[in-house]
Amino acid sequence: MKRCSLLRNGGRRWKLRGAGLFILGLGVVMAVGARDATAETDEEAAALRAEAYQSLIDGDHAASAGRTPEAVAAYSKARGLYQVIQKKFPATDPPVIAYRIRYLNDRIAALSRKEPLVEAVGAQKQGETATAEATAAGEVAPVAGQAIAPFDVVPAGRGEVRRATLSARKRRAGEGQAAEVARNAAYYRKKYEVLLQENQYLHRRLSELQDELESAAEKPGASNLRKRIIELTQENAELHDQLSIAHDKLRAARELLVAQEDLQAQLDEAAAMYEQLMRENRSLGDEVARLSAQLNRAAKVRSEMGNRIAELTAASERWSREKKELQRQYQADLAEQRRANEQQRRRTRDLQARISELQRGIDQVEAEKRDIAARIVSLEADRRNYKARLKDAETRSSELEKRIEELRRQYAAREQRWQKVRAQMEDQLRSEQEAVAQYREQVAALQRRMESLEKDLAFLRDEQMRSREQLTRLRQEKAELIERVDAAGAARAGLMQQIERLRGSLAEAES
Repeated sequence: MKRCSLLRNGGRRWKLRGAGLFILGLGVVMAVGARDATAETDEEAAALRAEAYQSLIDGDHAASAGRTPEAVAAYSKARGLYQVIQKKFPATDPPVIAYRIRYLNDRIAALSRKEPLVEAVGAQKQGETATAEATAAGEVAPVAGQAIAPFDVVPAGRGEVRRATLSARKRRAGEGQAAEVARNAAYYRKKYEVLLQENQYLHRRLSELQDELESAAEKPGASNLRKRIIELTQENAELHDQLSIAHDKLRAARELLVAQEDLQAQLDEAAAMYEQLMRENRSLGDEVARLSAQLNRAAKVRSEMGNRIAELTAASERWSREKKELQRQYQADLAEQRRANEQQRRRTRDLQARISELQRGIDQVEAEKRDIAARIVSLEADRRNYKARLKDAETRSSELEKRIEELRRQYAAREQRWQKVRAQMEDQLRSEQEAVAQYREQVAALQRRMESLEKDLAFLRDEQMRSREQLTRLRQEKAELIERVDAAGAARAGLMQQIERLRGSLAEAES
């Protein structure tokens, strides 16, 4: 009986006789059958994950459009599908599935808490509109969400006290908005820590991939495995680029949050610093223009991610066709083994060339890992700077409150002096009536100036609301980018499962 030899490492050969070849072919056929059954299970899990991810995206769009019930329904559907995957397919990337379930729970809880908050914000806007109208008419308007009490109505001759009351009410509204900004900052820090944990998990998976790659580098028949690992390395590089874009957007969101806190503090100072508020209003317009440009770039990244998903789907179909073609080719090679010795030697040379290409790809992955570590260090430094700026803003807010109290005392003292002067003017002679008229003109000019300042305050409050809406949209874009990184991790996990199945097939072939 003739023998056929197969090249191994360093020129060593495996010598197989006819019976050995038959057993080897039988083992490969059984491995292919088991792999097909596993592939069907993987396809079912992939279909459920695709449906769950689509529901998650629908929920994000509904939340950004303000449709809270629709967003909660979509998030609940996605959470149910991920729970089914977690129970039915426990081996399908457990860290990513668990993270998405936690994320959906947080989103549903946040939207459930936000519904009364949205109503309160609408009432606040109505109250601000009523305040502006009442101020123009010379009346006192109620605070948002409160009725007009009898003691809120001040006689028309006591304009100074009325304006002091309005300033106190605006200060209370500003304190509520500052508390909301603090809650948003805490939520943002929590999401940043979750993203950092996911990044560390991806690093660990990449290290495991490299270890398995080194152990499988000496095994024959692993050319398809190495080719797919090279493609995975290229996709990982693209994902790292997208992650850097996401980090830039997070940095821009932090800058917007700091600008919003500065604007809140400047609103409290507007009664005495009108010129400074106008300058910062122009700077806020520049910030809004810059954020609009960033939103356009985020939309472009979203379209690129859609194209990338389509490319991954096409690549999956192409791999399935290649698998069937390899099965037919193996059957033909098994029937014509005697004439395939020369072809086997050529394949061995190609395999060695692919191994060298794979080594170069591994070097590129190491360089990308070092770049990611440097980016993580820079993000930690940005987080520390953000905490320091937040502490400075709180200190400045307390100083502004003290200044407002001092202004209120000055207003009260001025009102008392004005009443004394009025009593003296009634007792004086007609020669002092001209001085009284001039004083009244000064008081009227001061009232007109205060009304102008109140209109400017209303305009700046509207600008603040628009900035807050833009910040909300940026946070939603950040959540979508995090989900895309998770989807890429899921795709990488699927490739790892295929690698493990190929390793099992190679082990059976060697036995």
